[in-house]
Amino acid sequence: MLKAKPMVVIDGAHNIDGIKSLKNSISTYFKYNKFILIMGILSDKQVDDMVKVITPEASNIITVTPPSYRAENSSGLVEIIKKYNPNCEAIENYKEAYGKALSYANENDLILICGSLYMVGEMRKVVRNQ
Repeated sequence: MLKAKPMVVIDGAHNIDGIKSLKNSISTYFKYNKFILIMGILSDKQVDDMVKVITPEASNIITVTPPSYRAENSSGLVEIIKKYNPNCEAIENYKEAYGKALSYANENDLILICGSLYMVGEMRKVVRNQ
């Protein structure tokens, strides 16, 4: 956890097993009203399976594109996620994505940032600098 009020959690879950563990952990160890998800993943992962697990309960989802040639484009990821949750949008700029997540969150909410290790490292810098 990087911040509180709202809680900001960054996790490098980047495959189906990691996403399942992450979902279990956030529901077990964190208390929150709603959660806002920022997600960016690589296209060579189990994309559909991963989003099916983690996205249905999110109040809002923001997709970003990880800095990798293997990245799933944020707009393409939105189209996949919309099968499970319509409250999804793509924002390319990481700082803007985090700002948008903050605008959706209240002090008792959770902002969860997960997916590609390439992306979470960059997002950690954004969160720490705000």
